[in-house]
Amino acid sequence: GAGLDALRARPRGAHQSTALRGPPPSAPEGGVRGARAAAARGAMLNKNMMVLLGSIMAMGKLDLESKVGTEVLRLCFVISSMYCAAAYYWVYTVIGEKKDQTKVFVKPAKDGAPAVIVSKHDYDMERLGEMIRSYLMWVIMIGFLHFQTDASKPMFLTAMLNPSQATENALFRIHVMGEDDRIEDLERPWAPESLLTNLGLIQKPRRKPQAVPGPSVTDGAPPAAGAGASAPAVQAVAPAAESS
Repeated sequence: GAGLDALRARPRGAHQSTALRGPPPSAPEGGVRGARAAAARGAMLNKNMMVLLGSIMAMGKLDLESKVGTEVLRLCFVISSMYCAAAYYWVYTVIGEKKDQTKVFVKPAKDGAPAVIVSKHDYDMERLGEMIRSYLMWVIMIGFLHFQTDASKPMFLTAMLNPSQATENALFRIHVMGEDDRIEDLERPWAPESLLTNLGLIQKPRRKPQAVPGPSVTDGAPPAAGAGASAPAVQAVAPAAESS
């Protein structure tokens, strides 16, 4: 009858249920992670800019040159420094507990030098040491400037902005906040970070990640056949133009 003719006219598979055909394909997992990371990064930059603008407005209204104001400012500076020191020590402890031996590429510091492969543990420890040295030099310089010239505004800005730099860098976000280091913003190697880049005033250069040749070496994985028992933590990669 007419009903049978209409059923025959429908395209093949149109009468099948949605359960048989399966759900529609979902968005790639990497794209979702990247979108979430971009949203979190934007919120972080907005917060840092609000802190910076609020600090500048507060400097014009607070009497930082008075005796009481100077004492309160120095106390806030000490508390801020202790907060940053605690954040760096927390990151150092977590990195030491993980001891992640996954190999990553590190670009050479000078042009023409071969690429170097290091473990995540060694790379993170090196970057943490650089951050701590930079932070200590800045704090010492601000303290010397304050006690020699009675400059209060640089110390006030340092006390307000340094905690953001200590807790919003890549190391803190990965090891303390538990963010995924496979997203573009956190994938090693990292561009140099500073207070201006964390505030969004200077855009960090993007680095295209490079794949480590061969199977990745992870913590606890058995060594490859023929490999020595004590392989060096740092290896040099021969140039691509070298003949095999």
